Amino acid sequence: MKKGLLLGLFTLIGICISYAQSTDGMQLVFEDDFSNNKNAWQLNQTGNKSSFINYDNKLLVLDTNVPGDKHRVTMNAPIGFNQDFVLKTSLKCKECAGAKDVQFGILFGMASKSDIDSQGYYSMRLLQVGGKDEVWIRVNNSNGTQLYDMNAKSSFDPNDFNELSVERTGDTVNFYVNGSLVYSNTTTETTGNQIALLADNKMKIFMQSISMWTK
Repeated sequence: MKKGLLLGLFTLIGICISYAQSTDGMQLVFEDDFSNNKNAWQLNQTGNKSSFINYDNKLLVLDTNVPGDKHRVTMNAPIGFNQDFVLKTSLKCKECAGAKDVQFGILFGMASKSDIDSQGYYSMRLLQVGGKDEVWIRVNNSNGTQLYDMNAKSSFDPNDFNELSVERTGDTVNFYVNGSLVYSNTTTETTGNQIALLADNKMKIFMQSISMWTK
């Protein structure tokens, strides 16, 4: 009995390890711990939407005070996403657990915020819909047409920091939440190097870190 339990435990550990994306043999091309604005995030503190860096707590903050509205804060990565890469970020939403229509995450690979529907990009967002945790993944072709758009099941607490990771390996792109693989599909050709932190609806989002590796 004990032998069987141990075998099952080792098998489970092996599965978890195989799911975790690796940066072995890759080069760190940029990272941000928000002790400064070295990566030139396009911050805005006007009107009902604001984005700023809390230097005391080392956090990028995105605050939108309009229900049903959308907001982004962006930066330009030093390299693009049409090659093998691993992109990781740590996000949370203030007092969002159990809230209705929670949606926040990242969108990257576009050239600009304007005319985004004609650009190629990857998007990964945490959702709470009907009391369920989900991950929304949307990927566009280089001409802006949809390549795929789907929801995957996941488990996370929006009030705690959650790690979102995207890994491109050859012709495959993998999406992870807190180290667990949630979805895999084919790659796309992205349009530019921009990365955006996204918030939909009235909420306050915090980014604790972001980093990118390539071969």
